[in-house]
Amino acid sequence: MWSRKRIDITWTSLFAACWSTFVPPGGSQAGRRAESALSETDAIACLSVRSGFDLLLTERQFPAGSEILMSAITIPDMPRIVASHGLVAVPVDICPSTMSVDCERIRSHITPETKAIVVAHLFGTIPDLDPVAALARQHNLLLIEDCAQALDGRRYPGHP
Repeated sequence: MWSRKRIDITWTSLFAACWSTFVPPGGSQAGRRAESALSETDAIACLSVRSGFDLLLTERQFPAGSEILMSAITIPDMPRIVASHGLVAVPVDICPSTMSVDCERIRSHITPETKAIVVAHLFGTIPDLDPVAALARQHNLLLIEDCAQALDGRRYPGHP
């Protein structure tokens, strides 16, 4: 499904992805390269977004009952991981024109119990999250970008 009839990927990234199916790099070497490309001090390569998300929630130790705002469209495992930590996943509807959450929809769901915002990059898109990042900083919330569906991660550094 091409919701916007546009996929955010460069020809170089598409070629590299196709090439890597035939000549995959060594597993541990690829993990180290990814970690050093993202951050020399605090990046950890994980097998999947789900395992990394579970690791992050384990490390953060949010109080039971804390709320995690999440894109309403995500894989079922993400809210299950939230629940397994005694937290409450609060779905935030996406905007049909951008296929992403917007600030006003997120703002309307923020409560004193909210600890983090999880935004899924859906259908290969890389949405403008600068306003969401500013909102997260304003409310002292952790912003987590689920880039599992983003197709050009090397070009997109995220919001540290």
